[in-house]
Formats: sequence, structure tokens, C-alpha cells
Amino acid sequence: DRATPLFIAAQNGHSLVLKLLLAAGANADAPRKDGATPLWIAAQMGHDHVVKILLHNGALVDAVRCDGATALFKAAHKGHSAVVHELLKFRPNLGTLANGETALHAAVMFGHLPIVKQLVAVGADCTVANQDGYTPLQLARQQKFASVYQYLKEREQQDKQQPSAGTPKRTVVVGSPASNQSKASKGAAPSVAITG
Repeated sequence: DRATPLFIAAQNGHSLVLKLLLAAGANADAPRKDGATPLWIAAQMGHDHVVKILLHNGALVDAVRCDGATALFKAAHKGHSAVVHELLKFRPNLGTLANGETALHAAVMFGHLPIVKQLVAVGADCTVANQDGYTPLQLARQQKFASVYQYLKEREQQDKQQPSAGTPKRTVVVGSPASNQSKASKGAAPSVAITG
């Protein structure tokens, strides 16, 4: 599967090995066959200490796996609040995958209220509908996560009362992994990608 030693260290949370490999010149973004990077796997596994090391060593915060999932999307899906916290320091795309799902949708789908709050606090768009037409609020109602639904409902009401006082929304269109690499090398923000 072309997993590098750095990838395996990230997957298993071995920060000392990770630091040694990075110091020896290991590529922080070397992907596995499916496009998953060391950052992506560390986010999936909930290794916030590894995520922090990788980001401080130049790992691309918005690198995508071949299915379009970013580290933020995966951390939100898995409920890893500490990982989300580290990723948000690097201003990741709060972006929309080709199916209309966002990191906020992923957090809502599994009832991860702390992550929903983190994402909304930095400007995740609560009004984006997925391919099934569900906004995060509608998804929370469908999934029967009362606390998530209540929080999003209150936010919706606050935004209606003070539309210009809300946190600016950050939504992103999709791109390809190749264009992400190209954009990053030119200093532009990469976008979320989906293939297949």
C-alpha cells in the first residue's frame, strides 16, 4: 500500500520516531496508495500530538485522500476534538466535498457536539446542503441528536437576528489533489478534492 515509515509512525502515534524521520528528511506529505498522508492517518487515529508535529514540519493541512476526505473531515467524523483544535490553527478549508458534505456535516452525522461548536466558531457554513438536500441542522434532526440540533437551531436564530454580526463563513469549492499540490507550491490555498 506504499505506506512509508513516517506514515506508520504517524498511524501508531510514535512521536519520537516521527521526529527522527522528519529530521532525517522524510517527506511529511508522502501519500499511501490511496492518497492518505501521514497527517490524514494521524487525524483519523486521534493522535493530536502527531498532527501538531506534522503541521509544524510543513504537512499540507488540506491534503486529500483519493475519496476527497481531508484530515479535518476525518477528525470531525471520528470525533477527535483535540485533533480538530490543532488543524484549525492552520486554517484548513471548511470545504465542501463533491457530494456536498463538509466537516460540519461529518461532525453532525455522528453527534459530535464539541466539534460542531469548534467548526461553527471558526465560520463553518451551517446553511450548506448535502447531495440529499440536508443542511447540518436538518441532518441533526434526522439523526435525532437533540443537543446538536438545539445548538444549531439557536445559532440559526442568532444569525437571523444579527446577520452581519455572525462569524464570516468559509466555504470552499472542490479541486484535485494535483491542483492542491500546484496551488500550495504557488502560495495559494489548496481546495478539497474528490475523485471517483
